Amino acid sequence: MADESLKMTVPNPAVLGAAALAPLAAVGTQPLRPGDVIQDGPDCPVMVVIPKGSFLMGSPADEEGRADEEGPVHEVSIGYTLAVARYPVTRGEWRRYLAETGRTGSAEGWGWNSSTMKFENMGLSWDKPGYPQDDSHPAVCLTWQEATEYAAWLTHKTSHSYRLLSEAEHEYVNRAGSQSAYF
Repeated sequence: MADESLKMTVPNPAVLGAAALAPLAAVGTQPLRPGDVIQDGPDCPVMVVIPKGSFLMGSPADEEGRADEEGPVHEVSIGYTLAVARYPVTRGEWRRYLAETGRTGSAEGWGWNSSTMKFENMGLSWDKPGYPQDDSHPAVCLTWQEATEYAAWLTHKTSHSYRLLSEAEHEYVNRAGSQSAYF
């Protein structure tokens, strides 16, 4: 029997600045097991089922390079099964979303200015990220709002619930059981 608490989610690109958007989705009523690979349809993300579990989040006070906001270490439990995108959403998938919805995407984007050593509005966008890219590359220069709207579009398109991952879910999935300082 499928875990009734299966969630559809998308990692939060706001945490990663202009990082790639990677959505997650749920899969109806079919029985799911951790490690199962699923997909709502040919234009939807390929998902991997992640088991419920717990992990230690945060950094110990004596960890080299630790920032104040990284503590205290605390146990986090993910008490539900997740279906998480196996791959980031590509620029081509983002382009298809924009075409189907009539949206245009962000007019401006922020980036790291190595001269000033700050994040600044550099006029970057999903189709002009500041470096060569084609439709097989991850979608970048997206806002949190755009990622949320993309998840809502997937929800409408599939009748399954999509959302952004929480910070804890993102770390749990990426740690994959590791205990080291960096996953």
